[in-house]
Amino acid sequence: ELAAQLHILPTYTGLLGRWLRRLAAEGLLTAEGECFAAPHSLPAPDLAALAAAAQEQLADAPMLFDYVERCGPRLAAVLTGALSGLETLFPGGSPVLAEAIYQEWAGSRYYANLMRGVLGAYVAAHGLRPLRILEVGAGTGATTAALLPILPAARTHYDFTDVSDLFLSRAAAKLAA
Repeated sequence: ELAAQLHILPTYTGLLGRWLRRLAAEGLLTAEGECFAAPHSLPAPDLAALAAAAQEQLADAPMLFDYVERCGPRLAAVLTGALSGLETLFPGGSPVLAEAIYQEWAGSRYYANLMRGVLGAYVAAHGLRPLRILEVGAGTGATTAALLPILPAARTHYDFTDVSDLFLSRAAAKLAA
């Protein structure tokens, strides 16, 4: 499906364009103008075996497996711009999946704890100085929620930004206390 769509796009920009040009440079694709083609067919993968292996690898994070499984059939649409990648992470506008990944997955918790440790050390090293924090692209607020408890409220100014008003209003409600 993706191969058929690649021939109708007039210009490849962004990540997809870089991938295609790189694959052509490595001889895995041929390029003729803005059209790319595989010089020979790739063998059909054993999708059931790959899914089983992925499910085993992601046993501790079933929400990630569900996300990967949901994304596969939508890959062509995302890569060609027919579907926003955000729709895969926020299906139907729901934040439930993204919040589960950013708050419950061990990798996300590790990252938040790492940030908490760094910020805690900074706060301790700088005594009573006022703190001004700018979090760019704060999304679901998972990192913010991990950091706020270690910040001295009386001397902290925390700016939470995101491109989506939806995230901002949800964060305001979630982090109001």
